[in-house]
Amino acid sequence: IDIFNKLKEENTGNLYYLSTNIVPAVRMGIIKKIKKDIQNGKAPVLVSTQVVEAGVDLDFDMGFRDLAPLDSIIQVAGRINRENYKEKELSPLYIIQFQKENGNFESTLVYDSLTRDQVLKALEDKTEIPECDYFELIDTYFSSISEREAFNESRNFFESIKILKYDGDNFAVSKFKIIKDSSWAISVFVELNDESKDARRAYDELLNGEISKEDFDKNFKNIFNRYIIAVPEKFACELENINGFTENIKLVQKENVANFYDENTGFIRKGESEKTYFF
Repeated sequence: IDIFNKLKEENTGNLYYLSTNIVPAVRMGIIKKIKKDIQNGKAPVLVSTQVVEAGVDLDFDMGFRDLAPLDSIIQVAGRINRENYKEKELSPLYIIQFQKENGNFESTLVYDSLTRDQVLKALEDKTEIPECDYFELIDTYFSSISEREAFNESRNFFESIKILKYDGDNFAVSKFKIIKDSSWAISVFVELNDESKDARRAYDELLNGEISKEDFDKNFKNIFNRYIIAVPEKFACELENINGFTENIKLVQKENVANFYDENTGFIRKGESEKTYFF
């Protein structure tokens, strides 16, 4: 968001922002606008989180990426000259280590030291990496990680599977989860327009038993889900639960959208400037 706002101050034309901070319904519209700009040769500029790394069919002339796991970096490279145009075959992705004013690297707040160390080791002494070397690069990277302690948890669970140890300590089979709990995040429904307001009203009717689940699923479920985002709970504490207290989904009502949702960068995380880090 800081980078987007800085570019906006510089009057950067055709500027867009994408992240899970924006409701999916709006994200789809932004992607369509970017595609249209690309088709019309308008050279759009996109500031994005990892949401653009996979499953988004966009084709840029160049990219800039903060230090990240190597597979993530290569995913971003896949958004550059995606159509494989001959005249753009040397389109670059620049890897940068963003630093804070105190000298700390931004990536240390996101990735563990093992990941950063192995990425830096894989990229050391390389000023340019051609696409034909990607496979060897990523193979070496994952081999070096697997030789370290990174997979201890997986190995411990696998040992429990072999001896059918279902209950017990932290590595019992019953404790295994593909996706870890995100207790810090909460669902927020944003009433941005009449479509979302109708879907929310239908959801209330479903909870009150006024319409059947079949009717809701058929006519409103997909629309309803397109206006939900996951927000750190501390930023949504001012909001009331949808339909009173019967559902753990927070609601931003249409008449209150301006206080909680920015049309460019999505949900407004009040107080985020008071930096809080989780280790």
